[in-house]
Amino acid sequence: MAAAYTLNWLARDLVRVTLHGDLEPDVSAQLMALMYRTQDTEGYILTLADVSAMNTISLATRRSSHQHIIKRAAYRGSTAIIGAQAALRVIINLFLRAVRFTQHREVDEVRFFKTEQEGLAWLAERRQYWQRSPVLP
Repeated sequence: MAAAYTLNWLARDLVRVTLHGDLEPDVSAQLMALMYRTQDTEGYILTLADVSAMNTISLATRRSSHQHIIKRAAYRGSTAIIGAQAALRVIINLFLRAVRFTQHREVDEVRFFKTEQEGLAWLAERRQYWQRSPVLP
């Protein structure tokens, strides 16, 4: 089953994304485009991702997402993930390692949390960091 998603903007720089099913390349591309547009407007993006109803991230999605990421010079943002089961955590961490290895840079900050409140508290801290950090060309 292809992933469906809902977006709720909690602030100009903070979006809550809820994913259901399997994450496929088209949905991933839509979400990444939204995040890059927000980064370009706000200077950074904060994401609270609820993956508790998500099944997996397809290999095709991981490949296409990697291609999107390497085309961008920099990504400025932080992502708090809630509801990730062990298998999905492994897939996400392996994907992030692959990007770090092949690009020799961070994709963005990603942390896993048990509750939405914990994730939002961390994102509030990261907002302060991003607002103080200069935007590099």
